[in-house]
Amino acid sequence: MNKVRRAENSSVSEAACIEAVAPARIDLAGGTVDIWPLYLFHDGALTINAGISLYVRVRVAASNDGLFHVIDLNKGRTCTTTSVHAMKHKRGFKLFGWALHHFLPPAGVTVSYSTMVPEGAGLAGSSSLLVALCGALNHMTRTQYSRVRLLEILRDIETQLIGVPAGLQDYYPALWGGINAIRWDVGGGRREPVGLPVKDLEQWLMLVSTKTSRYSGANNWTIVKRHIEGDARIQRGLAKIVAATNMMREALSNGDYLKVGAAMDQEAAYRKQLVSSIMTPGIRRLEATAKSLGVLASKVCGAGGGGCVLLFLEPHRRESVRQRLIEAGYEIVPFRIARSGLAVRQVPVTALMG
Repeated sequence: MNKVRRAENSSVSEAACIEAVAPARIDLAGGTVDIWPLYLFHDGALTINAGISLYVRVRVAASNDGLFHVIDLNKGRTCTTTSVHAMKHKRGFKLFGWALHHFLPPAGVTVSYSTMVPEGAGLAGSSSLLVALCGALNHMTRTQYSRVRLLEILRDIETQLIGVPAGLQDYYPALWGGINAIRWDVGGGRREPVGLPVKDLEQWLMLVSTKTSRYSGANNWTIVKRHIEGDARIQRGLAKIVAATNMMREALSNGDYLKVGAAMDQEAAYRKQLVSSIMTPGIRRLEATAKSLGVLASKVCGAGGGGCVLLFLEPHRRESVRQRLIEAGYEIVPFRIARSGLAVRQVPVTALMG
């Protein structure tokens, strides 16, 4: 914490700072097809996800020493460099370097951030961090990108960061919140807000942590590469995922929650067949336990390989399932569906460290 305090004293100017807050997400169905160019090969390509009340908060202000400072308020880590280029190569802080490289603030800045999203949870925490950071920089530098334009910029920055193609689905709930059905076609995605009572859907969902971290880039890149190379099994698998996601879209429109659960169960089954690393022994044990408790569907969050698992269950089973999972040693991650997405405002510079 002394490092954080020294950064506060040395780098914060007297001007106001910009605060941006963005939610993480759960993906209900149709992940991976959001990666270009996969959706161009599947008619009806669709992703369904929702913003959740696990938020990332970023604050940005001009520094008074011309240097670039990043302060991780969760871990008490700091990074200081003389240039944006140097930060692009700092382990643990590369995301900030790539974002700053794009927005090119005219002088040094201090960035502080905190997150409610468990690391490696499969809830798009890094994408939400990037959305909040770019939202703040967009305001600070008066670039004035629209949210639609930000989508492409965010995808390209993340692709530079992870070194493999990044998809677009994670940015929709972070930017707009709510429940999203994102239709993919030539020219990208078209967001279709789902006209469903958010409070009703919440009662059917439960988020469980496997307490193991994961890296989505490897699994997704394996799928993209094999699909483009003509792997018929991967191509058929994604086609089935698209069909199950459209089934879920129809069920959501009709308020047919049992059919939503059936669609999630189908989508999850097809996804497991894409690459073996999506599943882990821990996820298999959790899913077996959930099934024995009468849960309708379970689905790994993000690209799998660890992180969180989303359960779909009848509301009257919630409390008994929650208790049994806790007794079995699992961690339930409480959340609500976020009613809105990215929010940007100006705050006093004294808030930079809070």
